Amino acid sequence: MAAELAVLEALGGLARITAEELDTAAALGAFSGAMARVIPHDWVNVAYLEADGQRFHLLGTFLTQATGQVPAHYTADVHTDGSPFRHTLRTGEPRVVNDYPSDPLWAQAEPRVRALVEQMGLRAGLSVALRLRGRVIGALIFASRQPGCYRPEHVERAQHFADYLAPFVENLRLYAIERQQRAQLAALNAIGQTLAASLEVADVFPVFATAARTLVPHDRVGVALLSEDGTTLERLAFAAHDQHQVSWGDCLRLADTGLRVVIEREHGLWSADAYHDPRVVLPHDRAAVEREGIRSVICVPLRAKGRAFGILTFACTEPGRYSESELRAAQQIADQIAPFLDNVRLYRQVRALVAAEERNRLAREVHDTLAQGLTAIVLQLDTAEALLPPDAPATPMVVQARELARHALAEARRAVRGLQPSALVNRTLVEALEDEVARFQQRSGIPASFERPAQHLALADSQATALLRIAQEALHNVEKHARARCVRVRLAFDPSAAPPVASLVVEDDGTGFEPGQEQPTGDGGYGIPTMRERARLVG
Repeated sequence: MAAELAVLEALGGLARITAEELDTAAALGAFSGAMARVIPHDWVNVAYLEADGQRFHLLGTFLTQATGQVPAHYTADVHTDGSPFRHTLRTGEPRVVNDYPSDPLWAQAEPRVRALVEQMGLRAGLSVALRLRGRVIGALIFASRQPGCYRPEHVERAQHFADYLAPFVENLRLYAIERQQRAQLAALNAIGQTLAASLEVADVFPVFATAARTLVPHDRVGVALLSEDGTTLERLAFAAHDQHQVSWGDCLRLADTGLRVVIEREHGLWSADAYHDPRVVLPHDRAAVEREGIRSVICVPLRAKGRAFGILTFACTEPGRYSESELRAAQQIADQIAPFLDNVRLYRQVRALVAAEERNRLAREVHDTLAQGLTAIVLQLDTAEALLPPDAPATPMVVQARELARHALAEARRAVRGLQPSALVNRTLVEALEDEVARFQQRSGIPASFERPAQHLALADSQATALLRIAQEALHNVEKHARARCVRVRLAFDPSAAPPVASLVVEDDGTGFEPGQEQPTGDGGYGIPTMRERARLVG
């Protein structure tokens, strides 16, 4: 009689809950209280199926009493997930687990399921089907820290309550979907406002990453754009929510990654466990997954003007985070940010053209004014020296002035060469560096050698030009400041590294200096900051 009264009280409590409460957390809390005397449990939740019956979600979160942590809502695939209640979702049959550790199916549970259950100290479980119009729409789940606490009468009561609760759970599901859609619209709106604020990616990308996390959960997100020749993916932006997370690299040849199918087919791909994904076979991809702990990953194309020009990538260190629904959300985000990124790409191209034009203008100015003026001064001083008597007191001063003018003229010509954008036209980087080292030795009289790379690595034009300019500046520093007796320049490539590595070393046996103490002055000192900036701009 007491049990029957408890059931009636529980039903009365459920009636009040279903009539008054649509907030998921509050409803589950009230439901747990109503069930306390009827079905023993330390945790209760509801799993509901998506319309296609392939995916399920938990309405409530996992709350651990020990730490107070509330992990995100659990979502997984019905056919592959190892949760204890999967059997009920697939067949509609009740399932009782007397003791999780000793249950034969417990070994199939996903690591995150096992970790949460163990952290909460749960031992026994009970799940019954939620049916609506003869169709399984989800499962009602109880769990207890007491092994073997669920008996046949608990299964019967749980099924009775599940039949009563099914319409209410359907309303909760629809409410959760509506709330999620509102959150997605808010996130998309936030992304749109962020992108409208600036064309500087460094300013907007961290804000974008945070807003996008509402739509696609991730530990890191990155954007890579195709190089001008279409052979390389070059990183444009990257953000991680964990400071220890790192990116996949700054520059990657399409031939070296399976991600090229995203560009070639203009279709996204996802993996719930990249570590065991048979598609992850190329050395770079495998190394990145193993080194950086990537498990779940989504890559979608960035498209504009009828073609793919880049890739948007989301990644998690936890397996099982992504499915087709997250892939659709990621593509929706990519389609929204693609016009912005295309504008950024065009903006950078225009800025590069403007910079090249400005370099050409400065080169012409230096050549037509400073260099020609210095040439005239040298000629005048040559004439003056020839007209002066050999023992004239002014002769040494004229000779010194002429040498200073010649040195200034050489500096002006070097500046003109540095400003010209055609340093690598019809030459490889190796050939250009060999010529530069030979000219340095001839000009300075300092013995210099060049060590060619043992392996080949395809570099973008901007990267090869930057390395050449850095070498030129470094050799100029040696000539001007080091008082060196010998110089060695070494270029090395490591295509097998992830990402591939290009290394340029210019070393001498001169006096040396403390890099942190060198500051630009009116007389110079801009070489090292310039080299650092060149390297940064090309990754």
